[in-house]
Amino acid sequence: MESTGSIRFVHGYPAALEELRNFPAGVEPDYILGLYGLLLSAGMHISYCEADVLSGHATQFLYAREHPECAWLAFVPPTDTLFRALDVTWKEVIPSGPSIAYSVLRDWIHEGRLALARFREPLLVFGFKQPNTEPQILTARLQARLAEQTISLADCERTYWRYPLDDGNVLVVMENAPRTMEKLTELVRTAARRAIRNWHTPDLAGCASGDEAYRRFAGDLADLDVDFCHQGFAPWTGRALWTQWTSRISLQQFFERNAPRFGGAERAALTKAAFHYGQCVDAWRHWSRFLGPTWNLDHHGFISSVPDDFLALWRNRECRSHAARCVDEARAWEEKAIQELTKIIR
Repeated sequence: MESTGSIRFVHGYPAALEELRNFPAGVEPDYILGLYGLLLSAGMHISYCEADVLSGHATQFLYAREHPECAWLAFVPPTDTLFRALDVTWKEVIPSGPSIAYSVLRDWIHEGRLALARFREPLLVFGFKQPNTEPQILTARLQARLAEQTISLADCERTYWRYPLDDGNVLVVMENAPRTMEKLTELVRTAARRAIRNWHTPDLAGCASGDEAYRRFAGDLADLDVDFCHQGFAPWTGRALWTQWTSRISLQQFFERNAPRFGGAERAALTKAAFHYGQCVDAWRHWSRFLGPTWNLDHHGFISSVPDDFLALWRNRECRSHAARCVDEARAWEEKAIQELTKIIR
């Protein structure tokens, strides 16, 4: 732990945020980036793509036009799934209110422990400040390219705290983690099984999944009566979609890097699966030429108030038609990847 006057920092922070910002180009980060940050702070050697896939996040694709929040549903709980796969021990606290949360975070920061706060938006907490007035936490916003944000107790209660307590507000901290990953070949098989299952499962809590999600989204894009710029559907023009399709980058890199751990037909199948995921990503990138952000996404992330020229794309018949065909192409490539993954399942 390091201190500057009344400010306490986790060792190496905030400078260590630069390493975290080196996630793969094109990936739209979210909660998994926070879990990845916790693992790195514990000294574990792991890549972002490995964390994204092993958490289960990258192996699913969900869509329900009227419920963009479904993009953050999960077949398996990402924290538990990732940490248990890696033989990590961790602690979770569900505070009853912001004051209790700040008290817990203060103690963890004083112990030199990086924390992850799952409030209304996920935050990586790396510092604590106790001025003469109210306490403040020093955070990195996972949904804003790790932009640093100092949040007072009042700000937290007003802006970040979840009301009502639907999923609750959760604080996560590491206990112990191994330096390296063990049993990687079995972890690869587990990820493959999960990807196959999620692809062929048509529904999760009323939301289309896998192959069916692709088909419904492509159909809605082709139907100009569907107004994605409507306030209720608007998240599909941004983070709800991008956090999902860019995880195909993680799948491509994960299976490509781990294919050499296998031999013969299994190695060939994983190599082909990685190639097909890469082609899926290319199809999505082609899609983004028609309906992607008209601002610098890599620098700013998804901004709260989008420009009119971006909304115009989502109302343009030609752009929507081309984009729908790109989604169909991406679906076909992902289906090919799934077919290859079935060859390594025992």
